Amino acid sequence: MMSVMATDDIQLRDVARGAARLVPRWRGLLSTTRAVLRANPSARVSIGTLLERNAQEHGDRAGLLFEDQRYTHAEINAWANRFARHLADSGVRAGDSVAVMISNRPELIFVVAAVAKLGAVATMINTNQRGDVLVHSLRVGHARRIVVGEELAHAFEAVRARADVTDVHVVDDALTAEIATRPAGDAGWAQQVLSASPAFHIYTSGTTGLPKASVMSQSRWVKAGHVYGQAMMGLTPDDVLYCALPFYHNMALTLAWSSSVATGAALAIAPSFSARRFWDDCRRHGATAIAYIGEIPRYLLNQPARDDDADNPVVKAVGVGMRPDIWSQFKSRFGVDQICENYSSSETNTVFVNMLNLDGTIGFCPTPHVLVQYDADKDEIVRNEKGRPQLARTGEAGLLLGLVTPIMPFDGYTDEAAGEARLMRDVFVKGDVWFNSGDLLKKVGWGHAVFVDRVGDTFRWKGENVSTTEVEAALTTATGVEDCTVYGVTVEGADGRAGMAALVGEVDMKTLAAHLTAALPRYAVPVFVRVRDELERTGTFKHRKGDLRKAGFDPGSVDDALFVLLGGADHYVPLTPEVFESIQAGRVRI
Repeated sequence: MMSVMATDDIQLRDVARGAARLVPRWRGLLSTTRAVLRANPSARVSIGTLLERNAQEHGDRAGLLFEDQRYTHAEINAWANRFARHLADSGVRAGDSVAVMISNRPELIFVVAAVAKLGAVATMINTNQRGDVLVHSLRVGHARRIVVGEELAHAFEAVRARADVTDVHVVDDALTAEIATRPAGDAGWAQQVLSASPAFHIYTSGTTGLPKASVMSQSRWVKAGHVYGQAMMGLTPDDVLYCALPFYHNMALTLAWSSSVATGAALAIAPSFSARRFWDDCRRHGATAIAYIGEIPRYLLNQPARDDDADNPVVKAVGVGMRPDIWSQFKSRFGVDQICENYSSSETNTVFVNMLNLDGTIGFCPTPHVLVQYDADKDEIVRNEKGRPQLARTGEAGLLLGLVTPIMPFDGYTDEAAGEARLMRDVFVKGDVWFNSGDLLKKVGWGHAVFVDRVGDTFRWKGENVSTTEVEAALTTATGVEDCTVYGVTVEGADGRAGMAALVGEVDMKTLAAHLTAALPRYAVPVFVRVRDELERTGTFKHRKGDLRKAGFDPGSVDDALFVLLGGADHYVPLTPEVFESIQAGRVRI
């Protein structure tokens, strides 16, 4: 298949140019290495100790910016201590799970920091959750206490009778005023917290099924701050990192916040993401770096062009999911020098980082891992004659497995059975343990890789593997397409699954077919198209595909306009009940 992911041949000159950028930062890289090694499981390096260090070393410098509010590092630490005293007085102890359900604002940071200082676990509730899903998240997070913002108190009260929560703290003006009277000094809690202690429960996005709560340790947060903030971005106390993402997402909570704390940089947060005000916010706060996930860069590019698009202080962007087909356009239009794309997830123990600024890649991984061949049709790993997984070759998509070690542990989920299901034992030698990422990557030279797809999103059609990510990338460049998602659907009597695209926009179906057949191999061109008013997303900007797959392409059960590309045709035609019946009966070719 044509690759829109990245070049398949990374040039030596590009690697050398990227490496040269790191030379002036050699002291920072050495410092990162020492910091990561110090955060071993038995150490007492934690979120709290870094906050206290910043209060001592960078006390008067800005540490947190929100709209017109400014907090210094000393003030952040002081507020964290005040909230910690309040929670400790209510009975919170090390190891307790405390649900946190607060919209993006400074009090959210103070509360999470307070919970972390006490050695308790901040169970980060998606602020969009309501009803049964909210009850589920509170239960699987084992939360008996909740700190909820007054703006979300109604959502919790609606399920309170069904939740197992016995201690409720509503963050409103009255509580904040009361907490402001408490002593602001450190009380020695942070020095008692082991690096191996759990710090957060982060929920999977729930694109299929109910969310699972993954466990994030203090050590992982500290390491992330040094790797991303210091080694990857080279932040200093003079920098400002702007983050408009929700803090129940790890990109905000673990990557952005830890990067600012580890380096002494300021973190600027927004109430929510707004493509319209994004760059104005960056200018207002003097942001030199930004955090992104998934479709956010494309949302920004879809905004009407302005003369001052590149007139902003941002030089670096860090995140996951930057589509390679818009990579160069994003950098040139907004004047961003470096895209610090990476690969990670809430539960994985393996991280790829694009430290050399090689366009289109997720970078390289310094810890033990392998890519193994995966049969999408059979939904299983390809094995050799000895029953061992067959390694994928350079340029070939493979399933990522990460070796579980004391340095790179798998923290798991609150549900032990769910965690064990992600582990593979005795894979290559007796006694080894590997984490199954569920993601397909492709090595493209010099240790670098590109993201291909999630297992399950890649499907097989006409004897070929089809990557939904690649097809979506081609669709986003089609005239009139504002948003899209791709998935495979079952067709009566056909092997594999046929590609189907759900999209938003005003699209000419003949033009769309011509664009896709020019950009993709014929087997990868979606057979079916569903045009909708909007696509449902999770709170972390991921498309919800489960209901779309389930609905399929039956015009009798789908209210949206449906189209089909019949075998040999050069354009899409309306999918009527008669055409549907002919497809199911095998009377027409697709």
